Amino acid sequence: MFGVSHAIVWLVLLALYQCEITGTSQWTVGPLQTITGLPSPLISDTWQILGPFQIGTREAAWGSDPLEYHGGFPSIKYNASESFKSALGLNGSVTWSETTGIWMESMDKCNSGYGQMSLSLSFPEVNWDFLQSVYGWSAKQYQAWMRGSILNEGDTSENVLLYTDQILEYAIDGTRHWGGDFYSYRRAPHIIHLRPGLHTIDIRVVRDVRAMGGTGEPSTTVRLELARPRRSLEIIKSSVLVPDVVDGVLSSPYISIPLRNAGSDWVRAESVDVAGVSTHRLDDLSSSFLLAPGQTRPFAFEIDLEGYHQSSIEVTVTYAAANTANTTTIPSTTSINIPLRHRSRHDAQKLTYPHPSGIVSYAMLRPPAANASCSKIQDFRAPILLALHGAGVDADSDQQTHSLDAVVDLCAWVLFPSGVTTWSGDDWHNWGFADVQAAVDAIPGWMARFDWIGPGVDVQSWIVSGHSNGGQGTWYILAHHPDKVLAAAPVSGYLSIPQYVPYQFWHQADPVILALVQSSLSSYRHQLLAPNSRGIPILQQHGRIDDNVPAYHARLMSQLIAEANWSSTYVELPDRNHWFDGVMTTPALQEFYRSSAALEKRAMALDMFRVVSANPGDTGPKQGIRIRRLEEPSRVGLVDVVVEQIDADTCFFELKTRNVREIGFQYYDCGIVGLRVDGKELVADISRESLEWPVVKGNDGLWMESLVWDTSTSLRSTIQMGGFDAILRTKGRFTVTYEDAITFVKAQQIARNFYQYFAADSLIAEYDSSALSSAPGNVILTSLTREPLIDIGEPSPITIRDDGLHLRRANWDERFPFEEISGAIFVSPLDNHRLALVVWGVDEAGLTSASRLVPLLTGVGSPDFVVLDKSMAWQGVAGVRAIGYFDDEWRVAERSSYV
Repeated sequence: MFGVSHAIVWLVLLALYQCEITGTSQWTVGPLQTITGLPSPLISDTWQILGPFQIGTREAAWGSDPLEYHGGFPSIKYNASESFKSALGLNGSVTWSETTGIWMESMDKCNSGYGQMSLSLSFPEVNWDFLQSVYGWSAKQYQAWMRGSILNEGDTSENVLLYTDQILEYAIDGTRHWGGDFYSYRRAPHIIHLRPGLHTIDIRVVRDVRAMGGTGEPSTTVRLELARPRRSLEIIKSSVLVPDVVDGVLSSPYISIPLRNAGSDWVRAESVDVAGVSTHRLDDLSSSFLLAPGQTRPFAFEIDLEGYHQSSIEVTVTYAAANTANTTTIPSTTSINIPLRHRSRHDAQKLTYPHPSGIVSYAMLRPPAANASCSKIQDFRAPILLALHGAGVDADSDQQTHSLDAVVDLCAWVLFPSGVTTWSGDDWHNWGFADVQAAVDAIPGWMARFDWIGPGVDVQSWIVSGHSNGGQGTWYILAHHPDKVLAAAPVSGYLSIPQYVPYQFWHQADPVILALVQSSLSSYRHQLLAPNSRGIPILQQHGRIDDNVPAYHARLMSQLIAEANWSSTYVELPDRNHWFDGVMTTPALQEFYRSSAALEKRAMALDMFRVVSANPGDTGPKQGIRIRRLEEPSRVGLVDVVVEQIDADTCFFELKTRNVREIGFQYYDCGIVGLRVDGKELVADISRESLEWPVVKGNDGLWMESLVWDTSTSLRSTIQMGGFDAILRTKGRFTVTYEDAITFVKAQQIARNFYQYFAADSLIAEYDSSALSSAPGNVILTSLTREPLIDIGEPSPITIRDDGLHLRRANWDERFPFEEISGAIFVSPLDNHRLALVVWGVDEAGLTSASRLVPLLTGVGSPDFVVLDKSMAWQGVAGVRAIGYFDDEWRVAERSSYV
């Protein structure tokens, strides 16, 4: 099962030496499983399996593992005759079985990898087709556990990189690890300290139709890879971000190089140098760039590079150990040679820019062609055509950048955003949309950098299109930011994850609890926001035999748009599946792009429309009217608007609202406005240019105009709304705090998961209440403290006292004794409209359960607070003790909480 030969050892050492010197060599030596003598960690090829068990769509974060009722899989010993109850098993139970893994040689030994162990899992004894005929794609999802081992043949302990492709959860020698690498990003492998000898590794396999497909036999393949880090601080070449060189000039000055601390001590990156070029860090130069043991962080900086025609640049990072006991360590350096790609001015080119979270991201930009019909029109400002990629697609791939070659002469700036990751972080929502906006805002800087003399750009006029998940992203932008959208063309896009793969197989729970979880996904249900599309040209295209995203999604949205008193052009392609060459430039789409580029946004104004919002935190205005606060945060709010043009300078607005507490009002075409809201007449003089002004519903139920926004810290700001996902709207890097050794491990996990799934930057820091005010962005606090929990200021919606956890209601506190709960996770306000996400446990097990609900995958569902019970490990949401929302004054919303 394990083994290797002395003849290979020298080849291994030579190859590793060559990689260390050049950073470019590759080699293969055959299956390491069969050689002897090399003291390297090896993975077993025989694995024990227990399953399948039911699991709902994106349910794993809530626990819902039936084996937890028996103490958890790591504590269960193999017994071929023992059975466990399962709703998916024959006769209602399952027993142990075995499988053999397949060893695949690594082709990248410069990463010191030995190879991958591929493990395939299937359960042909289950009649999946029948279950699907009743329950749809939900029935092709399941969970199971696998047990194997890792052998360290050497006689010393060492730090080893563990890659966990398509795995969410695993345990090594019984120690749990949550996050894994479900999308196979391979950005942040787990660094494990491997002692000599044999180690048990348990893998929780979660089959997810959204990520793994719904056609054919529902098999699952996961992969493990072990690699040895080459030095304590490494630059991860595969994730380096550098802009293209365009006519001898970098298209933008921003570069990001990920640094991985593979050692056991803290490391401080002190400086970065590019040979022959001036550089400076993107963040505050006075702050230390610290990396905790095992942490990877993106190191962002700017350089000034003009008239450069070389093929690469040499980057050197100076770093030192940052132990508190010895701060005078001798600095070391690590270097990397980064190849540069050269492009001409009108080619699709990589443009880098700062993401609001403080990292560097990129998009591919194609300026208007020299032969575009608008290139000769003086002072013409062309719109932006946003082309959103599908799940798992790189924005700089040929598939994406050449997808619009058939309209190369279009009078538009074509932008292929990355959304930061190949899954756009959170499916083009909070994290991904912020990236889209940052990419758009970077275009004027590109124009100035190259003294552009072609068509200008209208950064407020977007033609949005995208395929698959990008089609869903198109629906998102159209429904949530309609005032930015000139026209929209979703292609093969789904409407929401619950519509895509229903949540049928979640663990049974009180319908009130499930309703609260589902309501937290309302902003992801684009069909609820269909009225916001009224007045905007839409072309929907879908393949009739699409077996990835059924055409039903497009057909349904076409119907809902019609019911919202609008219409879309719906093109259904016979005999076409999900993807085919030219899918983004069919004749209908080409004509739509060209006609949309000639539109005037002001000509699209409506005299009657509806504004809908499920979450004011991620929803912009519709014709200048925005819902800024809801009365009940678990319900959708709407405003029906009728506009009457009195004369050339005067308009009258009639507004009728439902579940709305505050409206932002901004209208461009009338100097004087009359306004009536729910029968209450207001006098409004819009002589304040185009600034948004507030209309607020008082405690007496009557509306009133306010000259200024209420910015009191006691009120929840719009950017703080939206459950746990609101943490992703950070304006600056994350800070993840810890208190002791136990919470430090959870802080490491959270920071690692943020980088793995969002490419986000996090500073891991010991908790200090005074430091919270200096943190640039949102903060995640891990805690086991009971009295007091933490001093995060007032108002705190949840407090921990010596007698238990207290929920703050309007007139009293709801108390939960410690013996009745296991932990909690909730959002809480910080100054400057920032957020804290508090992850707290009564004990380590409770802290572990709470930390699983920190945003990772979309579709999990998360309101503003969850108080956990120990039974949540096997019951999922049925085991929560309390769940719900906070109102505008950071109190538990009475009608939306469950206790």
